[in-house]
Amino acid sequence: ATHLKDYALLLRPFQIILAAVFIYGFIVVVKRAYQRQADACWLLAGSFVLMGTVLNDIAYANRIHGASGLSNTVPFGLLAFVLSQSLIIAQRFSLALRTSENLAAELESKVYQRTQELEEANMHLQLAATKDVLTRLNNRYNLYRTIEQENLAYEKRDADSIVYSLIYLDLDHFKQFNDGFGHDIGDFILQQFADVLLEAVGEEENVYRVGGDEFIILLPGHSREAAWNLAMTIVEMLKKRRFPLDILEQALGLSIAGHRQITCSIGIASYIPGTTFDLHKMLTAADKDMLAAKDSQKHQIMEYER
Repeated sequence: ATHLKDYALLLRPFQIILAAVFIYGFIVVVKRAYQRQADACWLLAGSFVLMGTVLNDIAYANRIHGASGLSNTVPFGLLAFVLSQSLIIAQRFSLALRTSENLAAELESKVYQRTQELEEANMHLQLAATKDVLTRLNNRYNLYRTIEQENLAYEKRDADSIVYSLIYLDLDHFKQFNDGFGHDIGDFILQQFADVLLEAVGEEENVYRVGGDEFIILLPGHSREAAWNLAMTIVEMLKKRRFPLDILEQALGLSIAGHRQITCSIGIASYIPGTTFDLHKMLTAADKDMLAAKDSQKHQIMEYER
């Protein structure tokens, strides 16, 4: 009994402190509930339930129930505590589950976003590897890759049924504009000429810029006559538009007095049925014809059958 009394004396300060903390917390909860904070309202209701169960258990422990005729009342404080803890655990589990689902959805969204960014970056890399930055035409690397693919594809075909041509173009008098007006105007002229080629050919994948002011047009299924007609169409388009004089004068307001119209020297090579198909040789032949046209009088079309 002496030990229990000593224990009770030691427990008394703790009880006083606990009661003070509980009163302070209760006051805070009441204030927040008065401010209509939803969580505080639920906490206040729980506090009333807790106080009720505590008072019930105190009354039961001190045999007040029997004295007042409430002998059927049981100490349900522990039961209420267990029930409340079960509800709290269930609520926290539900919250954790929702949080997990939200994190999973957020992670999935980020993965999808990163995947889209990677695909876009890969697309830009693919364009950078295969497209000319200035004109957006196919570049030299893409040309040689296509040549290898075409050589492999056409070597399996009947040599007598193959129809294929290519056109090699080089601008005449381009240097006067590039040097006289600056590289920005030179780049603008190259872009405009690329538009002319696309308009004439109609198929972007067959037009290539191989460097400087040199361009290649691959023409699968085009005979020598069809390639010649296309080359003439390009020449006539440049002549009719006074390329690039009208554009520079009207669109940019530049004085083009003393400058000659840009033309182009063209070499054409066509496959001869029955021979070995080799686009590399056709390209070399068209290049030689283009240089011969430029060395003669410029603004010429020369063709070579191979």
